[in-house]
Amino acid sequence: MIRRMEEILQSSRQDPFADILIPGLIKFFGNIAHLRPKLMIVQHPNFMDCLFSMAESSDLTQRAIAFETIGWIGVSLEGKVTLADLGNKMSNCIEKLEDLIRDAPTEIRIRGMNAFSSLIKLDKENQSNEFLSITECWYKRALGNRGSPMQLLVGIVKLPFADMRLAMYGLLNNIAKQGWGRREILRFPGFP
Repeated sequence: MIRRMEEILQSSRQDPFADILIPGLIKFFGNIAHLRPKLMIVQHPNFMDCLFSMAESSDLTQRAIAFETIGWIGVSLEGKVTLADLGNKMSNCIEKLEDLIRDAPTEIRIRGMNAFSSLIKLDKENQSNEFLSITECWYKRALGNRGSPMQLLVGIVKLPFADMRLAMYGLLNNIAKQGWGRREILRFPGFP
């Protein structure tokens, strides 16, 4: 069944209704990848190719769906390791997240912040050097392209929109739970 769905995903790129069909298929595969990330990413490379191409799309809604799916996969420890093992593909993809958080409409920015928050979330009992280095690398790659990541985050916290600030507080909470994140926060003048 999954092979058939993957064939539909692959052939849907040329379909005139691709904008309607692909997001649902990506969410379907993302839910399976959430439970078995290594299996899905290794056995179904077309899913990952489609996911990464959606993350680079000019359509902001598709980009938001792609990053929400990546965040859903990466919320688990196995998902983080599997995504990190993709190397440059993941690094290049995650760099596109800053544009979503910085310049998109409010709803899309919130979805991007929530997805990124899920991606770098790391509970205290799982904070090994490997996982801390993965989340720190993603933080710097995702938010450090146009200057200081903390400057971007603090700028969003100061906005008068409660829903955006709430999403940013969730992201800052996940950052502050990690040693490198606390150092970042304490280094930013006036923020603590």
